[in-house]
Amino acid sequence: MAEHGSYDIWQPDITWCGGITAGIRICELASQYGIPVVPHRGGEVWGLHLIAASNSCSNLAELVLGRQDTATDDLWVGNPAITDGKLSISDHPGFGVQLNEAML
Repeated sequence: MAEHGSYDIWQPDITWCGGITAGIRICELASQYGIPVVPHRGGEVWGLHLIAASNSCSNLAELVLGRQDTATDDLWVGNPAITDGKLSISDHPGFGVQLNEAML
C-alpha cells in the first residue's frame, strides 16, 4: 500500500492495530513514504499518546464534540479536557486515566 501510494493518509485505530508499539511502527512506515497519519479515535487518550510519540502524525485528533458514549466515556476518570482549543496529554502514569471503579 505504501509503495503504490494507495492512500493519501493513514488512519490506524490504536485499539485495533495492536496497541501503541504497532501504531508507532505504522507511523514509522508511513513516514518513510511521506504519508501523513491521522489516528482514528485520536482524541482518546490512546490516540493522543500515539500523536505525541510520532513525527508522522499531524496535530489533528478526531473528536466528536457533544457526543458521549456512557459505556466507555464514564469508564475512565481523568480524560483530557479541551483547553483553548487543544487537548493535552496527562503527566500521570500510563495513559493518564484511571478506571472508574464505581462502574464495575
